Amino acid sequence: DVYKRQPKNLQFDSVMVEVEDLLEEAKKLISNGNLLDAYKSAYMARHRVFKVQEILAKKKREMLKKK
Repeated sequence: DVYKRQPKNLQFDSVMVEVEDLLEEAKKLISNGNLLDAYKSAYMARHRVFKVQEILAKKKREMLKKK
């Protein structure tokens, strides 16, 4: 998995940029009336957000272990 090979901050940042791009694409597709492709872009963005949530949960667990 390409995300696992990147440093944590870069991993987080790259996923967030990808989410923003996918949502911007979905917005444009909705404006053009292409709802199916807009749905696909939004769906992919949703899964990237889940990836961000996983990264944050892992960071939280690591912080709690240090305490």
